[in-house]
Amino acid sequence: ALKEIKKKSKKADILVCCGDLTIFEQHLKKWLMELNKLDKPVLIIPGNHENPTILKKVASHFDNIIFMDARSFEMEEYLILGAEGNGFSMVDKTFNKIAKAFLKILKNNKKKYILMTHAPPHNTKLDKIIDGHCGNKSIRSFITKSKPDIAFSGHIHENNGKEDKIGKTRVINPGPYGKIVIV
Repeated sequence: ALKEIKKKSKKADILVCCGDLTIFEQHLKKWLMELNKLDKPVLIIPGNHENPTILKKVASHFDNIIFMDARSFEMEEYLILGAEGNGFSMVDKTFNKIAKAFLKILKNNKKKYILMTHAPPHNTKLDKIIDGHCGNKSIRSFITKSKPDIAFSGHIHENNGKEDKIGKTRVINPGPYGKIVIV
């Protein structure tokens, strides 16, 4: 996967990682070091395989790794908002609080807007497992209200590479091999 990411990164301005980079922090520093060497901003949020406090601390040692949980990042014509989002609940009170702060940031936004979460939005191709949907309704509601150009998420490994739409918003699970996306 890292070889593929390195190859694709040559055509990218920025990289977005929606969590589960590791298996419970195994080799976390090594993987972040490799991503840092790509010499491009790598925005990262924790997944359920990373402890947010540990990921934030290790990420702080690298110039190109930007911890994005409950944070915003601006680059040229892009505004990117990141929040882990609970992948194991359909309603996420913590995300709802973050969403209120994000709506204030978005109030006067004129840039292209990207949302990154670990948990996928409910009722999409990104959260379908067997016969049902297990995604986060809080994230779906926020996407419906805030209308990002693109919303990236992960968590459901079986759905990596899948894409769907909520209104005009493209929702994408880039998976471990990444995906080049033009906004």
